[in-house]
Amino acid sequence: MFVSLLQEYRESAEIYYMWSSPPDRLLHFLNHARFEKPLVILGIKDLLDNWQEFNWWHDTQQAVPKKLAEIAAANPDKQFVIFTSLENLDLEIKEPNMWIVPWGGDIVNQKKDYETLLPVLDKNFDSTKHFICLNRQSRDHRIVTVSYLFGSGLAPYGYISYLWNQFGNAHAQPKNFLDRICWEFDEPRHTEHKNILIGKFIASIEG
Repeated sequence: MFVSLLQEYRESAEIYYMWSSPPDRLLHFLNHARFEKPLVILGIKDLLDNWQEFNWWHDTQQAVPKKLAEIAAANPDKQFVIFTSLENLDLEIKEPNMWIVPWGGDIVNQKKDYETLLPVLDKNFDSTKHFICLNRQSRDHRIVTVSYLFGSGLAPYGYISYLWNQFGNAHAQPKNFLDRICWEFDEPRHTEHKNILIGKFIASIEG
């Protein structure tokens, strides 16, 4: 769809395709862009919050959605179409002249390679492993998931991967679960979950 728009509206619209990583490059573009045509189409791949801490309990907009909303408000005479890898971005951007089009996540990027994989027909139904939990760099929900699997005693029954050494320094890992997670545990509802997560946090990152 994006390629079709590029071909059809090449003369009447400004069309840009970019990745949000590195984030400073995208932020520089958004801060300095001066749109002239009445229709602006932006295709932005990957996440939109990489350079700003985001607290799910208090914040309502990530860094780029906030900037996009400001751009739309500052250009009421223009129509903006945003292609994004994120779902539900329309909950963060309410400007009437900005339209959000989700175009899928990572599976879209690897679609061609994925189609070459052969299905595994000879499955081992006697395996003691019942799930996989594959994670890349540390994000709050991944830390919570891995810690909960260890804390609940479920880790031996699955395959778990995790990259704690994403900053190039294995000794820079936080030792306190609450220093890394923005979850605001309220009493008494979260007490049980909190104890499960904290109790096995160190074991999960060192194991």
